[in-house]
Amino acid sequence: MASLSEQKYVTLRKRLDQFGFKQPLAIESLPLVEKLFQAFIQTTEELKKTKENPQTVAPPPSTNTNPSTTYTSAHPYKNDNARLVKENNDLHLELIKCREQLDHHVKEFKSQLRKLEHENADLRFLNTQYIHRLRSLEKESRQKDNKILELQEKNFQAVVQTPGGNKHTIPFRRQRLDIDEMLPESSSSQQTLAQQLPYVNDPYIIDIVKVTEDRVAELELELQQQKLYVDEVETKMANLKYQVNINYSLIAENDPKEEFPVCINPSQRRIYIIFDDSNNNNR
Repeated sequence: MASLSEQKYVTLRKRLDQFGFKQPLAIESLPLVEKLFQAFIQTTEELKKTKENPQTVAPPPSTNTNPSTTYTSAHPYKNDNARLVKENNDLHLELIKCREQLDHHVKEFKSQLRKLEHENADLRFLNTQYIHRLRSLEKESRQKDNKILELQEKNFQAVVQTPGGNKHTIPFRRQRLDIDEMLPESSSSQQTLAQQLPYVNDPYIIDIVKVTEDRVAELELELQQQKLYVDEVETKMANLKYQVNINYSLIAENDPKEEFPVCINPSQRRIYIIFDDSNNNNR
């Protein structure tokens, strides 16, 4: 059914183009346009026949005919013509709206496509950076392993000196260690390790950078808390020193200075005052 309607549409489109009608044609208005085009063709053919055979033309109406009768007979055709023109205009407006909606959707889809392409390009670039970084880390790890082996060879290479003054080097042989038993870990070390290292389901998949960043954030938070605690302690110490100075001043005002030895410090002086008060009470 769809192929038949498409074939009709293509045929009608070609015929309209032949007659010079280049306006857009919607599929919904295909039946109406087809009927109008057939009526147009039929009227054109009748006009040609009339021009070729003028004898067959109907005689002109007599002047005695009533104009009202002519208007009455032409009135239905005028109504049909007005209705068809209105329908054609409505279809044309709907076609314009559909085209605008189509253009709007096409623009949205194109913008989404560009956005996704940019995101894809960014992800590809990030992936290549990660791959390059991984390869550089692997290369650096291999270099470090080779350097460690080289240093071990230099460290464990024995030199034998004979009485004749000759020196002989013994080939490198890796050191072997036999471990009978592992040392038990302390509870504090286990706790710190458990706090530092997050739990990972797969031990082979871990983001070292993310773990390091999380640890740095935790340490910064602890540092801020310690700074706040130090500020509070310093404030309390300042308040206590201020209170102690006030107490010393009050004691100095109430008691004469001659009663206290000159060599004692403020703490001993306070103890001396308390001891003197107790002696006075006993007396």
